[in-house]
Amino acid sequence: MENRQLVIKIDKIASEILRNGGNDEALLVGLIDCSDDFYRVMKTSSTVEMNMYCDEYSGFYAYAKTLELLATRLSEEKSQKQQAGENTKPGDKANILTLQQVMKDALLQISELVNLEDNDHSQLVPTINIFLLGIISTAADLVEVALPGSSAYFYAEIEAGAKNGGIRSIAKLVKDKAPHYSVSGLDEDDMETAMNYLGQQLSIALTKAIHELPHRLRSPETQLHGIEALLTNLLSQKFDDPHGVLDIMNDHVHKGLNDLASSTKASKLH
Repeated sequence: MENRQLVIKIDKIASEILRNGGNDEALLVGLIDCSDDFYRVMKTSSTVEMNMYCDEYSGFYAYAKTLELLATRLSEEKSQKQQAGENTKPGDKANILTLQQVMKDALLQISELVNLEDNDHSQLVPTINIFLLGIISTAADLVEVALPGSSAYFYAEIEAGAKNGGIRSIAKLVKDKAPHYSVSGLDEDDMETAMNYLGQQLSIALTKAIHELPHRLRSPETQLHGIEALLTNLLSQKFDDPHGVLDIMNDHVHKGLNDLASSTKASKLH
């Protein structure tokens, strides 16, 4: 679809919302399904073209202005926190706890909705579907404002996780076939547990990622080539003697394979 057609589509919906007395929040919610279209127009249009669209289509301009104000507000809040010496990292514990509480409240409401005997369950799936899509789309929009281009990665991760039954299912699949390693109470010198924990987490991520590929590419060979690419970049970027480190790694891998073969043989004897 050409950019002008996308602009007309956004303008039509935005103009209708404004005619009905909608505010900035109503624009953000009402145009959830058009956010990708807007960013496509923004990324593929010149400044002159964007100004032309805004001059010609008032609804489109209103939506663009709303997103601009949102980005400015987020930037100002981040700057104020930095000046005040506050921690603005994404891992801010207070923000995470607040978000977790919101999630718990939402899940509780969904649970009550599912368990209502008098409720018309024929509307349950579409209702929850719209609710989840609204959260995902709005979150992706906010992430895109802060980190342009990140929404595509965000959606790809969600799609891959959903296809595989969610991250819990993926983690369970991997952990059911291997011992569980936890960083809880990990000693500073416990390299073995740290190594096994990182390996397990990489295995979970790799299992999820492999299912994003076309079916014919989902093979152990592809996984191995992916690890080869990761190691090549890691060794090149992090170590002064990458070939020497690789030789040492080979020795460790051979030893690990021999230990696993011995363990398997011993378990069969018992």
